[in-house]
Amino acid sequence: MKKLRRGFTLIELLVVIAIIAILVALLLPAVQQAREAARRSSCKNNLKQIGLALHNYHDTHNVFPPAFARSNPAGDGRGWGWGVMILPFIEQGALYDALAPNTSPFPTDVSVDPGLSQRVLMQTIIPTYRCPSDVGSPINNQRGNFGTSNYSGVWGSHVDAGTHTGAGNGCMFYNSRINFRDITDGTSNVIMVGERAFNNLPWRGAIYGGVHDTLGAGWASVMRGVYDSAAYRINGTDVWTYSSLHKGGAHFVLGDGSVRFLSENMSGANWQIIAQRASGQVLGEF
Repeated sequence: MKKLRRGFTLIELLVVIAIIAILVALLLPAVQQAREAARRSSCKNNLKQIGLALHNYHDTHNVFPPAFARSNPAGDGRGWGWGVMILPFIEQGALYDALAPNTSPFPTDVSVDPGLSQRVLMQTIIPTYRCPSDVGSPINNQRGNFGTSNYSGVWGSHVDAGTHTGAGNGCMFYNSRINFRDITDGTSNVIMVGERAFNNLPWRGAIYGGVHDTLGAGWASVMRGVYDSAAYRINGTDVWTYSSLHKGGAHFVLGDGSVRFLSENMSGANWQIIAQRASGQVLGEF
């Protein structure tokens, strides 16, 4: 007589399913953390490339690029930004040539309203200028449908809202011509470029490409000031703050080309000093 094989009881099956569910619940966060760690590493590498490009630009022109440049100070605030100027140094020379900015170190004689061919070029998505953690659209659909960037230059300790002027005590600002000898605080003690996370409002989110106005500047070329208030720190809610989708802070390129992840809890005093090239003040631990 054949023996009947004993199968799983309903209770045993439910126990097995529960164990599997627990294992999945434990595994998924670990997988997500691993993916974010990879994205964060990629973002840091983007900024390393930008830092290297800034130094190569300096080697070529003996100055760092300005946040944006134009020949008419009384104009409407638009001009080619630093993200365009360093294109040849991030293996985007063909795009730079196609955009055809002025061939001088500071391409100031650019049409305020570029022609259709340039507008199409400005929609180019440049991976080096995009943080992989940013889930926002790579195209800004609110202002000109330009390609966006998550990285912006540092104007200095503050910027005057609604204008393209301000302290100008950072390393990159309107028509600036800063070189190494101007950074008397030390290149390892000043930030040059930082992260900006996406937001629905163009002046509060990823930066739109190609040209500058008072709210943003071409591929990675916004010069955000650092306000003189503790309310305007990393991941703050004001339009002038730096931000990221990485937990706890944001990446920054320092003057020496290195990349640091700065905590959103960094003191306001340090935040002010590190944004300036020649503050003459002692920078605390950061």
